[in-house]
Amino acid sequence: MKQSFWLITFLLSALPSLSFAQELASVALAPDAIVAPNGASFVIESRAAQNRIRKARTHLSSSASAPSRLEELNASQIALLEKLNRIDGPRLKRLNAVVMPAGWADDELIFSPFPQEYGWAASTPQTIVVDQAAQAFGAYEFGQLVRWGPVSTGEGGKTPAGLFELSWRSRGHTSSVDPSWYLEWYFNFLPTRGIAFHQYSLPGRAGSHGCVRLLQRDAEWLYNWGHDGTDAEATTVIVQGCPDASKPWQSADFLRTGISLQESPSPTMIECTGSSGAAASSSRKTVR
Repeated sequence: MKQSFWLITFLLSALPSLSFAQELASVALAPDAIVAPNGASFVIESRAAQNRIRKARTHLSSSASAPSRLEELNASQIALLEKLNRIDGPRLKRLNAVVMPAGWADDELIFSPFPQEYGWAASTPQTIVVDQAAQAFGAYEFGQLVRWGPVSTGEGGKTPAGLFELSWRSRGHTSSVDPSWYLEWYFNFLPTRGIAFHQYSLPGRAGSHGCVRLLQRDAEWLYNWGHDGTDAEATTVIVQGCPDASKPWQSADFLRTGISLQESPSPTMIECTGSSGAAASSSRKTVR
């Protein structure tokens, strides 16, 4: 490590600007990557670090301003960052810090915070788990993870936790909250309260009126993948935990540990009491 440091220092000594050399050194000597349970590695890149990198690239290039890291990524890479940061692609540049893979891979399941296997669901054809603290979903077939993605659940804890089933679907549905909202790829799982999966914008936090918002590609996939019980066993839906305002998916501790799944999900619906992760159990209604 000392040899690498002195080598970098020596090479930088030939650069015309000492302040620039120091900035480039700070980028070159970045912290070690964070290793997740599935074997993927991540870095949490602050906006300040991104600006330093851009400034260094601009200094070395002949252009007036070098492109940012985000501007250089292709569509599939931006799609992965949407998942990791729980936010629509155009909003990524607004984040103070961006979770990025240390190395890119074609298989997005490698980067999932969900376990690759779920023992409780091993005998169930289809199970979809929504973790509200992590603002993410994982879809399982006989206990094997087949897809994952970001969500935005109810703001202030408006999405209850519990055990449910997909009940009915519609290619498009007008919201009961506001008739001007048209919800595409709609799949209901709590008919008594009009709560469903559907496509809608993801702000990087729990921000819906109770439904589970999905990216367009995930909502369309779920619409075609899930079963409502008319032609096959209805897809099991597990909503676990409550929203956490600290956005744990942006922390190194979360990336190292991932999501823990319930060993035996309870059919008792849990009403969340806000966005702090607190919950109050209620036996007024049971589902399934």
